[in-house]
Amino acid sequence: MELSTNLRFASSADRTTEDKYDSKYPYERVADAQGNALPVARDYAQSYKDTAGAGYLLDWNYYPLDERKPNRKNAYTDYQLNLGLSYKINSFLKWSINYQYTRNVQQIYSERGVDRYSTRKVINEFSQLNHTTGTVYRPFPLGAILSTSDINTTGHFGRTQLSFHHNTGWHGISAELGYEMRSTEYWNNSKTLYGYNASTASDIPVNHLVDYPQFVTGSTRNIPINSFQDGTSNRYLSYFSTFGYDFKGRYIFNASARSDASNIFGVKSNQKKVPLWSVGAGWMIHKERFYNISWLPTLELRITNGYLGNVDKTVSAVTAASAPLVGSDGVPFVIIQNPPNPALRWEKMNTWNIGLEFSTRNKIIAGTIEWFHKNGVDQIGSSPIAPQTGLLTFRGNTANFVGQGIDIVLNTKNIEGAFSWNTNFFFNLAKDKVTKYLLRQTSPRIYVSNNQQSPMEGKPVNALFSYPWAGLDNEGMPQGWLDGKITKDYSAITSNKDFSQLIYHGSGRPTISGGFRNTISYGAWELSTSIIYKMGYYFRRPVLKNSYLFSTTGVVYKSPDYAKRWQKPGDELITDVPAAIYPVTTNWESFYDYSSVTVEKGDHIRLQNIRLQFNPRLKGSVAKLMRSLVVSGMANNLGILWRANNKGLDPDNPRSYPDPISYSLNLVATF
Repeated sequence: MELSTNLRFASSADRTTEDKYDSKYPYERVADAQGNALPVARDYAQSYKDTAGAGYLLDWNYYPLDERKPNRKNAYTDYQLNLGLSYKINSFLKWSINYQYTRNVQQIYSERGVDRYSTRKVINEFSQLNHTTGTVYRPFPLGAILSTSDINTTGHFGRTQLSFHHNTGWHGISAELGYEMRSTEYWNNSKTLYGYNASTASDIPVNHLVDYPQFVTGSTRNIPINSFQDGTSNRYLSYFSTFGYDFKGRYIFNASARSDASNIFGVKSNQKKVPLWSVGAGWMIHKERFYNISWLPTLELRITNGYLGNVDKTVSAVTAASAPLVGSDGVPFVIIQNPPNPALRWEKMNTWNIGLEFSTRNKIIAGTIEWFHKNGVDQIGSSPIAPQTGLLTFRGNTANFVGQGIDIVLNTKNIEGAFSWNTNFFFNLAKDKVTKYLLRQTSPRIYVSNNQQSPMEGKPVNALFSYPWAGLDNEGMPQGWLDGKITKDYSAITSNKDFSQLIYHGSGRPTISGGFRNTISYGAWELSTSIIYKMGYYFRRPVLKNSYLFSTTGVVYKSPDYAKRWQKPGDELITDVPAAIYPVTTNWESFYDYSSVTVEKGDHIRLQNIRLQFNPRLKGSVAKLMRSLVVSGMANNLGILWRANNKGLDPDNPRSYPDPISYSLNLVATF
């Protein structure tokens, strides 16, 4: 009998500021020559801010330089406990039971005091001033806004199995029979307090049901309720069995079967389950008598076929609705998110896999080449529903797709000895196609702007479409193609039901990906670099939007295309950026945003990370205290080495700032 235990604990915390400054105007000054904070224009005209409230209200000005102090703290704590018990009944039969408990706790604490512009602004907007007496009534209380969240995720996993292993020399048999259960409980308790005083840990209650007049506009609105609780509970049961047989170590056969059940499917117990299976065979070619390739001592062929099940937690067999909400009139209501679907089933994936594994002498070169084909059935998708139900669509098992590709892994030992150099190469080619999707759109606009939610049959799940672009006219207006003719009838282009006139670029997700990893070792030191690549896909870049450029709603917008815009006749020959036209018409701006000229190739090569590790050989008293000690440091996301687009955009983040370089230092000691 053997008893094993393992306990893991991890804790971390970080502090950030939620009021991140983003300039709205070019050359916006945030400090004077002496470094003192200056206000910047936000929300309301400066002339109004200088006189509003006659000095009785809080400062309306926004000083970005004074709001750099972190106001949000995130604390993370992870626990993991593993228990195992095994008993060897005889030489070929063994029984074991394992249990794992996990708990993740995240605590978020955000305090926005009156030193924050956003807090002063909302307090002022709800303030009611008596101009005669100078008295200020504040339904939105003076003080900080405190937002906290306690997020707990608890998991239980249990497994018991009976294992059989027996080998007679020529014949080897192995089998397992077992049972698993898993449960995950998620709970989020978030609340917001107003008029908070940290020194006394007190707040001031507010009335959320009253609509208060706004100081600036005179319109009325209520103080928002930003406190809520939500949670999920997921439970799974599985019965499984495996069987394996090998003859002379050359021919291998294996099979497995399992039955999985989840609490989100069906209304009857037999509808919650799904039977899954797989079979496979292997041939150790290098062990055959006829095999005599001395430089390739390992050559193995294998083939497998089977079904996997998947759970989409966004749907349920019973009616799904939002948590009760409260309207401005105080009447509670809910929003139906999905109607009842007692026939809801598991998503299933049938996969064929054929692989070849090989290695040269001393594994100087070793690797695998695998071909796979996947057929996804009963996938979750949207489907039309009778309007008299109160809904137009529902989500259920309405979609199918197929996919296939190749995986290649090559490992090489370039230099061996006290100084060593190893290389790992990874290559993946994967393409997919939607073969069934019941919700067919009547307007091409949906496929162009949101194809991921409404995929088109016969195309990839993440296909990228656009309107055909015909350049600018001599007034800087965008032009498109319709029925073989150049036109500026944007409504006709975007509502045309002839989908064949759309331009299909390809997949919006990489169809080719992989990487190179080089590792150099000398003594206790190890240095490795990782380069990754993504190819064969497209993305839509952000463009200059006049509606944002001329916006008075405070939308922050910056684009290098502003300098490239059409400004005079003849510019249409050198630029594809429309003129800054006012007033803005939505139709042409939408056409330009989703036209083919805004689509770029996403191919790129990235230096992903560099890692340095020190693993000394412990001696003397230190070796008695510790079994091993590893110190390592890593720099991650170091930048793009090459990209196909000439706009300088990061295809992984085309509409936001690139992910910053991150650094980490790790110490792992085993006692």
